Amino acid sequence: MDEDDVYMIQRRQPEELSSLIETEATQPGRQAEHLRIAWAKCFGLHPDLNEACTEVVKAIEVAAKPVVTPDDPLATLGKMISAVRDKPEEWETDSEFDGSVQTVLAMMDMVWNGQLRHGDEDAPLEVSQEAAEMTVQTAVLLVSWFRSGRVRLRS
Repeated sequence: MDEDDVYMIQRRQPEELSSLIETEATQPGRQAEHLRIAWAKCFGLHPDLNEACTEVVKAIEVAAKPVVTPDDPLATLGKMISAVRDKPEEWETDSEFDGSVQTVLAMMDMVWNGQLRHGDEDAPLEVSQEAAEMTVQTAVLLVSWFRSGRVRLRS
């Protein structure tokens, strides 16, 4: 489906990932809308890769804000990354891996740095297809984990 909920031709993805995006893109809330737009912009017939990366940042911000920075309605993904990085001991995940919070943090950082949001004489003008795909795929996982409570404040 594209950003207008119309069926579209798109690049084939692994079944597990297609199933996850279908689940997340049909959830209530603005994060689902951002994911649908990002998916269409990344994997659709006429990609807009920079826009896809911008949309997934918005999706993560909507999903993670109530968990990471509930008292800051204007928090960006960058602020959320700082909040987790500054006090990683305050966070937990459903993973049994001791480094899971650091892994989530690295994934958030990768998405944040995967967008071309600043002018830079040496930066490329367009995100590559491969980089955009990885950014969007990572963001879908992050949105799912934050939305479902798999990443949370330690109780």
